[in-house]
Amino acid sequence: MLASADPDMLAAGSDASRLEDRFLISGQDFFDYGASEIRAGFISLVPKTRMEELVRPLMLQERRQRTLMALTLSLLFIGTLVYLMWASVSNWRARSCMREPASASPSFRRTAPMVSIF
Repeated sequence: MLASADPDMLAAGSDASRLEDRFLISGQDFFDYGASEIRAGFISLVPKTRMEELVRPLMLQERRQRTLMALTLSLLFIGTLVYLMWASVSNWRARSCMREPASASPSFRRTAPMVSIF
């Protein structure tokens, strides 16, 4: 390492390969850039502890949103099933009221109107 923006944290002359356990390293090498034969590489170092501090609020928000979405979809699914069961039971009751009891006399029979589709 030739230069550092924060010499107190990272001194010039440090070996970048030894810093991987404490820092998140990202960068780009510039080999054969223009007429120069010097291999130059620029890297950015972010302390892993600082990165965890930056990521923690995002992770908490994402977990809250995922929990809320799961709860919403579960309630929607349960609501749909309850509605379908209620509609099925209501339809069954309506059809069972239309049936005539076996012991009913002919004068008390309910008759449904005759509908022909064809």
